Order: sequence, then structure tokens, then C-alpha cells
Amino acid sequence: MHFRTLNGVNLQNKRVLVRVDYNVAIDEQGNITDDTRIKNSIPTIKFLQEKGAKIILLSHLGRPKGREQKLMLDKIASHLSNMIHHEVRKVDNCIGTEAELVVATLAGTDILLLENIRFHPEEEKNDIEFARNLAKLADIFVNDALSVSHRNHASVSAITHLLPSYAGPLLEQEVKYFENMIENPDSPYVVIIGGAKISDKIGVILNLLPKVDSLLVGGATANTLLQAKGVDMAASLVEREKLAYAINLLGDGGDKLVIPVDVVVEDEKGVTTSVVDVSEITSLEPGSKAKDIGPKTIELFKEKIAQARTILMAGPLGLFEDYRFSDGTIKILRAIGMNDGIKVAGGGDTLAAVGLFKMQENFTFLSTAGGAMLEFLEGKKLPGLLALEQAAHRMSAESVSFS
Repeated sequence: MHFRTLNGVNLQNKRVLVRVDYNVAIDEQGNITDDTRIKNSIPTIKFLQEKGAKIILLSHLGRPKGREQKLMLDKIASHLSNMIHHEVRKVDNCIGTEAELVVATLAGTDILLLENIRFHPEEEKNDIEFARNLAKLADIFVNDALSVSHRNHASVSAITHLLPSYAGPLLEQEVKYFENMIENPDSPYVVIIGGAKISDKIGVILNLLPKVDSLLVGGATANTLLQAKGVDMAASLVEREKLAYAINLLGDGGDKLVIPVDVVVEDEKGVTTSVVDVSEITSLEPGSKAKDIGPKTIELFKEKIAQARTILMAGPLGLFEDYRFSDGTIKILRAIGMNDGIKVAGGGDTLAAVGLFKMQENFTFLSTAGGAMLEFLEGKKLPGLLALEQAAHRMSAESVSFS
């Protein structure tokens, strides 16, 4: 990637507008239930404080329909303040007179969190005038959220036309890890794909298959592949409209593509569970649902993981929230923890599983990017990263013209 980073940039007393991703999990009362994304932003905040910057944080939360009390960022400001032991000021808008007046009072190392940017529909329209109002608040723009960089939104794309724009440390780190996963992984390279939908993963599988040594598929994603292989998966979650793609994947994948040989099945009534060897049958019992990988598959996957030097995990291996179907995800996470190679995981459901079973230390790097990570691994150009590259080109051209 040819974007500019903050290395060597003079930030002393500069107003730095940082696009973070505080789209955290909250309960019905708006209380934070998972603060991973807030934690991940702290090293960047501390870096900017050490450089003497006035820090202005910008984020969205949820998908608001207008201004919703539950989706205001006051609790996030308070939570962040407690985590870093430093006051985080908060304003009730992200543009306009109030925001401008508060920004004018900021001293070096002060932190201000602007209100939920999606309270303004212009954000998702990538509106340049809205971005212009954001730009009034700052001297420099920093995108530190790969997780929103697949969105062509004003706080991701349009803003880069109006301010000197840089990649933040967290975004830079994530991009380096995922570039390595595509371009230069240490072999043997094992990719683990799980989650609910194969439609989200087809592009990733096709892009990574030539580069991996083994691609292990579990979760409901595997159900569609098993159905394509000729096993009637009964009432299991299967994307039947993607069966033609799945058949092609099975042909293209060869020995690299490893799918379950057994699954844990819930009966039609949702009462009892059993292990079914799908390598020896043509149909599950009517009404039954496959919800986890079975013990033979776990051992097969563990063998591949033990040999790996690079591991990428994108998606849980079963319905881990239900303890009856958590064994596959737990044992694969443990197997990854025993490997001493490069180990990266990403996506909301993956991180939820890692957090629930307290296995964060099993990975070299955990990315909060979900859809953005998949698009990056698929080989797509993300609008936010393209905007940073184009901004870097403009800044280089301007420096040449003034020299």
C-alpha cells in the first residue's frame, strides 16, 4: 500500500481528526458489552498524546434512524476515559458551532470525542459538503479503522480530499498483516474459514486457494459444501442458491480444501444431539441440523494446524454460543494457541468466540475488521485505502510543486 503514515510527521499542537471504529457491542440499555475496539484504539491515542497532538475522535455506532439516545457516544467517552485515566470530552454533534467552539479550546494532548457520525445521513452518502464541515475541525486527518475502510463514506473517503491524510498505526498494522497473508505467508500456510455464509467467503477462498497449503472449512459455510458434495443436509443452514459455486470450489480446491468428515447434529425437536459421519451417508435425518464439526474433523484440522507456520482464522467452526456446539471452536482455538507461528484472526463472530473462551493470547494479532477484512483478502481495493493512496499522491505532487 502506498499511503502515508504518521512516522516523522510533526503533530505538536496540531488538531488531529482520527477516524476510529467504536461500533461496539451494546445491550438494550446502551451499555458496552465488548470493548475490544476501544482497547485497540488506545495505542494510537497514546502515540498522538506523546507527539503533543490535540486529538479529535470520530466514529459511528450502530445503524441509527435519525438521532437515537441509545446510540449516542457518551458511554463510550466515559469508558475510554476510565481505560486511559485521562479525561475524554464529548460534544453532542460532530459538526457545527458547538463542535467548533469546543475544538477551539483544546490544548495539546486533550481528547475530544465527537457525536455519532451516522446521525447525519450525509455520512453514508460520502457528501463532500458534510466532509468540508468535518475538515473545519482539524489540521490533519488519520484513518485508523480498517474495519470501516470498505465503506465509501464521508469520514473515510471524502474527508481525504480536504485535509492532509494519513494511515494510523492500527490501520497500518492490520494492512501489513493481511498483505502478508496474501503476498508472503510463511509455509505451511493454513486458513480456517467458518461462520454462517459461504457467499461472504467465496471470493476469499478463490483468492487464497493458490497461496495456501490447507484451507479448512467449518461452520454453516461447510454445510453448503457438504450439500454440494452430495450429502442432503436436511434442515441445516445451507445457501442453496450458492450450490453451483460450491460445486466449482470443491473441484478447484482439490486436496487443499478440507471439509468436515463428521458433524454434530441437533435433532428435529432441538432436544438431542449426535455425531454423524458425513463421509459414510448421503443424508442427515429429516429435520435435523448440523451445528458443529465432529471429533474426527477436529483431529483432522488439528493435524494441519500443528504443521502450520502461518494461520489465518475467519469465522467460528460451529454455533459456539450454545455449549452443545462449542467443542469444535474451542478445540481449534486451543490448537492454534499451541502453534508458535504467525496467527491472525478477524471478524466479529471470530473475536466474540476468542473473547468468550478467553483465548486472546493464542493469537499474534486480532483484527476487528469483518467485512473489510474479507474484501481485502479477496483482493478488492477498499475505498478508504484507495482514498489514502490518492491523498498521498496529491500530497507528493503538492510538495514537488512548492519546491
